Amino acid sequence: MTTLRSFLKREAAGGVLLMLATVLALLIANSPLAEYYGLLINLIASVSLGISPSKSHCCCGLMTA
Repeated sequence: MTTLRSFLKREAAGGVLLMLATVLALLIANSPLAEYYGLLINLIASVSLGISPSKSHCCCGLMTA
């Protein structure tokens, strides 16, 4: 685990992980799994905060005042 932690502490770690994710995405998109990759890319994710419309209008009014 210390090897992973030392790697993630380096500045280049984020860039390396991004490049690996890009290569993986390209490989999957050009493989027989391309149909599933397309479904995953077009998946719409939403985040619900549980705020009712009346409360959100109140908050928006307070934030702009």
